[in-house]
Amino acid sequence: VMLVEQPEDSIHLGLISKLLDLLKSYSDGRSVIMTTHASAMLNALSPEAVRLVTMSQGITELRSLTRPE
Repeated sequence: VMLVEQPEDSIHLGLISKLLDLLKSYSDGRSVIMTTHASAMLNALSPEAVRLVTMSQGITELRSLTRPE
């Protein structure tokens, strides 16, 4: 498992696609968990690759994006 926390805080936004390509090349057979708030990062991923994590009343939920999202 590889954990990456908000990589957009450390790199130029123009390098996001290169970073994602690099992570994909290392992720063969591995899980990559990345946190982000950057729309540029989310837009560079396919919707199937994104999971939304929310917490409400102390309960954490993880889900795929809905079609409208």
